[in-house]
Amino acid sequence: MNYKNFNENLKSFAIKNKNYIFITALLLTIITTFLFSYYSARGFNIGPVIIIPVFLTLIYFNIVNSPKNYKRAILYLFLISTLFQVYLGAAFYGFSFDINAMLNIAKIYDAGLDPFNYVEGSLDLNYWPAQHFMPPNLPFGALSYYAILKLSQITSIPYSTLLHFPSIIATLIIGILLMNFMRYKGRKDNEIFKILAFYFYNPIVLMVSGYHGTWENVAILFLVAYFIYMERSKLIKPLSHLLYGISLLIKHIGIFQFPYFLNKQKSFFGKIVFIFLALSPFLLLTFSFMKFSLVGVANDLIMQSGENPIAYTGVKYVWSYSRIEGHLTTSVFNLPQIHDFFAKVYPIITILMFLIMFVYFYKNKNINYLDGIILSFLFYYVLNPGFGLHYLIWILPFAALRLNIFYYLYTALASVMLLLAYYGDANRYWFVRDALGISIFGEILWVVIIIWLIWYLKEIKKSRLDQSSQPE
Repeated sequence: MNYKNFNENLKSFAIKNKNYIFITALLLTIITTFLFSYYSARGFNIGPVIIIPVFLTLIYFNIVNSPKNYKRAILYLFLISTLFQVYLGAAFYGFSFDINAMLNIAKIYDAGLDPFNYVEGSLDLNYWPAQHFMPPNLPFGALSYYAILKLSQITSIPYSTLLHFPSIIATLIIGILLMNFMRYKGRKDNEIFKILAFYFYNPIVLMVSGYHGTWENVAILFLVAYFIYMERSKLIKPLSHLLYGISLLIKHIGIFQFPYFLNKQKSFFGKIVFIFLALSPFLLLTFSFMKFSLVGVANDLIMQSGENPIAYTGVKYVWSYSRIEGHLTTSVFNLPQIHDFFAKVYPIITILMFLIMFVYFYKNKNINYLDGIILSFLFYYVLNPGFGLHYLIWILPFAALRLNIFYYLYTALASVMLLLAYYGDANRYWFVRDALGISIFGEILWVVIIIWLIWYLKEIKKSRLDQSSQPE
C-alpha cells in the first residue's frame, strides 16, 4: 500500500467534500449530544446540545478560512481549542474514578493526615466508583491535588473545574513550543497550521485535557521541551536532562522513553549523568514521602503489590490483551485462578518490554529523537498489558509531526473509545463503557497500533538500508 498516495487522496477527498463532511459531522454531533444528554443519569441538559455543535462550527470555519491568513488562523486555533477545553472542564465533572481519588487525597491532607499512611475509615470520603481508598502513587501529584483544593476553597470554584486548568494551560504551551519548533525547522505557515490543527482539534486532546481531569499534558509539556532542546542543540548540556526528570516527577509514564534516551548518550559517563539527572527528582521526592525497600520494589514488579510507586506500570485490565484474557478467564470459562496467575505475569511482561527496547535501541542508535519517542510509545501501547485511558494522549504531540494514515485511524478509534468510556462511566452504563468502548473499540485500536508499530519498524529498517547503500 502506498501511504503517501493514500494521504494525498484522502486530503483531496476531504477538500472536495468539505461542506458535506462538515454538515454530516454537525448532524452526527447534534444527534449524539442530544441522545447522550437525553439518556443521562442527571437528566436532560440542552447546554451541550447547543454549545458543542457551536464549537464544531467554529473549528470548521477556522479551518476553511485559514488560507486567507494562516498566522491569524493559528491564533484563532489556540483560542477556540482552549475555550473548548475550558467549557468541558466547567460543564462536566470529569472521569469520576480519578477525580474522586484526587479529591480524597486532598481532603486527607486538609484534615492534617498523611495520605501515604492513611487508615481507611478515618474520614468520610467518596470512593465511588472504587470500593476503597486509592492511595497516591506520586507525591508530586498528591501535593498538587491539595494545592488545588485550597485554591478551590479560596475562590469557591468547584474542585473538579480547577483540576482541569493545569492540563489546559499545559496544552496551550505545548502548542506554542511545537509552533516555534516547526518555524525553526523552516516549515511554512500552512504546514504549521495543519499540524497544530491535527493536535489542538484532536478529540483525544480535547477530552483528556478538558474532561478527564488528570495532568498528563503537564508532564508531556516537559517531555516535549526536552525533545525540542535535544533536537535543536548541537552541544547537549547535562542539566538539560532535568527537563526529562521533571516530566517523570509529575507523571512517570515517560519512563518508557528511558531506554531510547539512555542509548543516545555517547559515553559511559554521559549515561551515568543522564540516569542520575533523569531519575533523581522522582526518586528523591517519592522516597522522602514513602517507605522504600528493595523487597518492596521487587514485590511491586512481580506482584503489583502497591508498596512502591517506582514499579507502577499503569492501570491493569483496562484494554489490550489483558482485557481479552480477563473476559475469557472470568466471564466465559470462570477460571479466576488463571486470571490471578496472569495478573502476576503482566508486570514481568513489562520488564521484558524494557529489555526488548534496550536491545533494539542499542542496535539502532542513529534513530532520530522524534522517531525514537514515537517508537517507544508504540512499544508501550502494544506490549504493556493495560493502562489508563488518559495515557492515549501521550503520543499525540510527537505523532502529529509525522502525520499519516495511522495517526488518523488512531485518532478516530481512540476518540470513539474515550467518548463511550467517559459517557458510560459518568452515567454508570457499564455495558457502554466496558463492552462497547473499552473492549470492542479498544481491541480494534490495539490491533491498529500493532500494525502501526510493525510499519514503523519496517520504515526505520528501510531508511537504515537506504543510508547504508549510498556511496560515501
